[in-house]
Amino acid sequence: MTTNQLLALQSNTTLLVKNDPFEYKGRAEITLDGGEIIFWLFSDEAAFVSINPVTDEVVFFRQTESELEGDEEGALFEGEPFELSCKDHGTVSVITDEASLEEEDILDFTDYENKEGEIVRVVENSSTGDSQVYTGIVLVEEETKVVED
Repeated sequence: MTTNQLLALQSNTTLLVKNDPFEYKGRAEITLDGGEIIFWLFSDEAAFVSINPVTDEVVFFRQTESELEGDEEGALFEGEPFELSCKDHGTVSVITDEASLEEEDILDFTDYENKEGEIVRVVENSSTGDSQVYTGIVLVEEETKVVED
């Protein structure tokens, strides 16, 4: 699916993301400090799909209980080295349907990437003090599709 098709979905739509079911429940619109807007589509599980409509990047993230040992240059995750690839800061500007965030939540997120393209994202919610670690992978259009009834 394209980024536009994903953003046009109605909540309670079941997707297959890399052949795994993903029950889309709601989304958060996040305005980054530079003014760019990204979207996080949430499932009823501890997972979300991050969409950047400017770059057409779609990343599937799942929450993990594993610890990340990181610094400003890199991190170790499950014994494997990851390099710092992105740090960003944004504010949740709009919530549509069910999402695990609230409007006006302030988020800091840091991405680390390994040589295989796997991503570890640390999300810190300054508004609640919560911090979670997610593992992710960049998706291509063919890896996301709607499950037909």
